Amino acid sequence: MSIVQYLEKQRQQYAQLARTRDDAERTVHPRYEEARRSAYITATYLLREYRDRTATALDSVGPEFEAIQGRFTDIPKSLKILDYGCGVGRVMEAFADNGFAPDGVDFSPEMLRYADESETLKKAGSKLFLTRGDNCGDAPKDHYDLAFSLLCLQHMCVRSIRMGVLRSLLAALNPQGVAHVQMIYIPGVNSAGIPPQHVGWMDDRTDFKGANSLHDVWITQDQLPQVMSDFGCVFKDVRMQVVELHGARIPCGRGQTYPFHHLFLSGSKTALYRERMFRPVKVVERTPAKDAA
Repeated sequence: MSIVQYLEKQRQQYAQLARTRDDAERTVHPRYEEARRSAYITATYLLREYRDRTATALDSVGPEFEAIQGRFTDIPKSLKILDYGCGVGRVMEAFADNGFAPDGVDFSPEMLRYADESETLKKAGSKLFLTRGDNCGDAPKDHYDLAFSLLCLQHMCVRSIRMGVLRSLLAALNPQGVAHVQMIYIPGVNSAGIPPQHVGWMDDRTDFKGANSLHDVWITQDQLPQVMSDFGCVFKDVRMQVVELHGARIPCGRGQTYPFHHLFLSGSKTALYRERMFRPVKVVERTPAKDAA
């Protein structure tokens, strides 16, 4: 099956899965209301990460740490935000409820139609773009401060498609932009132990017809160096964080389940950290205070 045929099969699957708004929400998450509430926590995490990467306070070093902290300013509501794989818009709504105007990209026309019905997003002035599957559609290039894809790339079993998405996210960022990708991480197996209906990070499998968790990308510990390498080929200052989910398990047929965690990867368009943290530091000589008479 060609990549074009694979993408068309996937689009047809989502058309079946999202016939109604309720169906679409269940496809996005089996406990959608819980996921909708947690979207506000995720939005906060993304904003803090963006602020840490771009804060001008990093230009100062020395013992005046409290003064440096005080120089952090609120993130402007004009921040340009892009959600890749936005679904029906739950994470976008979390940003919009806090004064931002996020844009969204999705592969499914049905999902975008439900997102377009959101009064919250209409009020914010959010724009929605349809992707062919490996790009950001007509979303503007060199435009966004913050672009992210949450638990979306793990449903793409073709590595070349995933890499196309990463390159498209990079193209969408402005020079100071930061991108985030969230996927699942399976700590209990290595790549050789991935069940046959799922794939590893390096796989290019176009023979799957099912979508959305039926056939997923499982990132395992032995694959982490390659994942970091691929992200490093696209982004600068790549960061990886594993969030442990105690007790969370993913079903894998025949009654089998595996524990999983969440894996967050982020990177910038330009070397924000490297240029600030690893440049020569100018040492300022201090004149000793004279003893009081």
